[in-house]
Amino acid sequence: LDTLRGYLHLRTRTATFGNVFRIKSAITQGTHQFFKEEDYFHLDPNVITINECEGGAGVFQLTEHDLSDINKLPVKDGKYDWTRDHFCKPVFLTVSSQLQLEAISCALGAVYTTNKSFRSEHSSTSKHVSEFTHLEIEMVNNNLDDLMDIGEEMIKYAIHEIMKRNMDDLENLNKFVSK
Repeated sequence: LDTLRGYLHLRTRTATFGNVFRIKSAITQGTHQFFKEEDYFHLDPNVITINECEGGAGVFQLTEHDLSDINKLPVKDGKYDWTRDHFCKPVFLTVSSQLQLEAISCALGAVYTTNKSFRSEHSSTSKHVSEFTHLEIEMVNNNLDDLMDIGEEMIKYAIHEIMKRNMDDLENLNKFVSK
């Protein structure tokens, strides 16, 4: 697996990654089917945002300008001049679609997304990712028990779908032993 990190184009040709990608596909399909059956609307909120949502999480800031030559950057009074950038103000890659989903759910009812989220958080582990697919749901007039119930039902549904569709992939992964 360490060798494959340097040859990304070869990953999908291995049995291990094939198993993982098929299971990931089944999880995605199962997630969408579950929420469709529960009458949730699937949305894809913008990933470029002007707010940082959760606070605390590091954000990736965007600019259209080439940062490799600071002498070419638009500067006014010693500061970056956002009025000369594409959005005319600081923008970020989203850490969460929560705020947009909350606003939309007030009009549409139960909604969810499986959107990309981005976190600029430094970590000394190889397990930390800066980009990930984020399942987020929003509902109105609910309580903690409602949230726990829908979460539990969704996880059971996804596991059932994987067991039904991907048993061979699971068995192949169980044979794999990392040295």
